[in-house]
Amino acid sequence: MILRQKLKYLRKQRGMSQLEIAEKLKVSRQAVSGWEAGSSKPSTENLQCMSKLYSVSLEYLLDDSQEFPKKKEDQGAERDIITDKSRNTKKAYILIVVGVLAFLLICFVWSSFNSDKENAKGVELGDMDGGVMPETEKEFGLTWED
Repeated sequence: MILRQKLKYLRKQRGMSQLEIAEKLKVSRQAVSGWEAGSSKPSTENLQCMSKLYSVSLEYLLDDSQEFPKKKEDQGAERDIITDKSRNTKKAYILIVVGVLAFLLICFVWSSFNSDKENAKGVELGDMDGGVMPETEKEFGLTWED
């Protein structure tokens, strides 16, 4: 961006007229107009005063490769976007963790419900020999004699 564009942009960004700038720099309004139109260039002294007035470096004003400085509102908006992205990422992680925990809870409840059903079915009484396992009968010498 070239000097004339920067001067016009910086003046408008501060909401000032060419006449106000001229009064602050102690030059004519036509001089400011000529700088912004590109028909004339400000002196080194005027460039130094404008860099202080606009709170930019002299290097910024003279270097045509540098773009407009970002407005404070734009920088805040970028921060807000970054903050929103990090918040959304945190929300996504929280939702994933809650989802996994809910899944595990459902699995636990389902398995305990099914194991209760199997226990409720139980073993038929006819399948048991008096409630003592056959190995135990032999160990203790218990027999069922008719």
